[in-house]
Amino acid sequence: MSSGVGRHSASALDARLDAPGACAGVVGPAGTGKTRMLAALVELRRDRGQPLARCAGRRFEQSPYAAFDRLVPDLPEHDEPAADRRVRAAVEARLEGGGLLVVDDAHWLDPASLRVTAALADRAEEGGWQVVAAHRPVARRPELLALDEVLGRGGALVRLGPLGRDEVAALASERLRAPATDELAGVLAYWSGGWPAWAERLVAGWAEEGVVVRGQLRRDPAERVPDAVMEVVEGRLAALDPAERAAVVLLAVAGDALPSAPATDDADAVHAEPPPADTSTATGSTVPAGPRGAALVPLDPALLAELRALALAHPERSELVPVVVAAARRLVPRAEQDAARRHLARLAAAQPGGELAAAQHLLAAGTVDDEARRAFVLAGELLAARDPVAALAWFERAAARPRRPASSVDPAGAPVGLGLA
Repeated sequence: MSSGVGRHSASALDARLDAPGACAGVVGPAGTGKTRMLAALVELRRDRGQPLARCAGRRFEQSPYAAFDRLVPDLPEHDEPAADRRVRAAVEARLEGGGLLVVDDAHWLDPASLRVTAALADRAEEGGWQVVAAHRPVARRPELLALDEVLGRGGALVRLGPLGRDEVAALASERLRAPATDELAGVLAYWSGGWPAWAERLVAGWAEEGVVVRGQLRRDPAERVPDAVMEVVEGRLAALDPAERAAVVLLAVAGDALPSAPATDDADAVHAEPPPADTSTATGSTVPAGPRGAALVPLDPALLAELRALALAHPERSELVPVVVAAARRLVPRAEQDAARRHLARLAAAQPGGELAAAQHLLAAGTVDDEARRAFVLAGELLAARDPVAALAWFERAAARPRRPASSVDPAGAPVGLGLA
């Protein structure tokens, strides 16, 4: 999120903390500006002379009370009720006189620190201090809901989400120091899914590489994913558990072709909207597309929520953000993608009208075996009456010499732990 948006949000958050004992929570996926909002709030309150205490959850530091290591000397080594009371009392002492406790990344709090934070918020009105905490919407930690219930009393729970097109345009204009065109705003909103972190990294990378010049698109953004985006996607893929990673790979290879710049009368124009699904055959005629793309992947709602919390999934649809698809296709090993394609082929083949989609996935996987031959024949039979030339091409593929992919992965195997509903 741009710094301007962060300051505006901090002002709104500041207004909610308008009385002694007031608390607030900030909930939003990765990269929606939670940390910047808290930092801007701290600046506002420091300028007023309010006592401040800050802490944060850390993913790889899960010892009891680890979040309070800078606020409480000699932290207890064991997680127990007496230790909770001792740590809470020590933090309360830091907040005497109407102080503000600011807790960032509460989704990474160890269980003991989370309990103490909730207790401090629950006792804030009585003690006269204030508490604000920010976290991702992590469905797998229901205890965060209890914290939100305490923080959100009186409607003081701020939920951050994707940016609208106008907000994307404002972010791009601030980052580029030049007015962003409507065309750039549309392209940026599409590729980022509206998630601020992707939008900011994309526009910065595009400006550095000459894709964007003075607020205008000059080249097709599909040509290359900026390094800053690749690094973040790589890090988030590495942090996923096997089920989450398998789902991301499946969705990345399931999607239809990413948009590119169609020919226009204006050489500088690049369209923001993706093209329709490619259903063309060898002769240019079309056939019913059948089940394609992410519609084949019935993700478990909890898993989809986790992917959205990481800003990997689209905020409204059961698919990945386009720039995440592009980055994942470059980062994930070919063998892993091919295994996902074979699984998608089986999903497509089980759907009415899915013969052509199944054959296309198997062809992309680069294998000709008995399963692929059967799929190629079915695709040829589907096209025989409408496009004999395309049908013949599928029959020829079915008759080709058997071959296996160059990878060492068994092509008959499907990705494990897909987290499908």
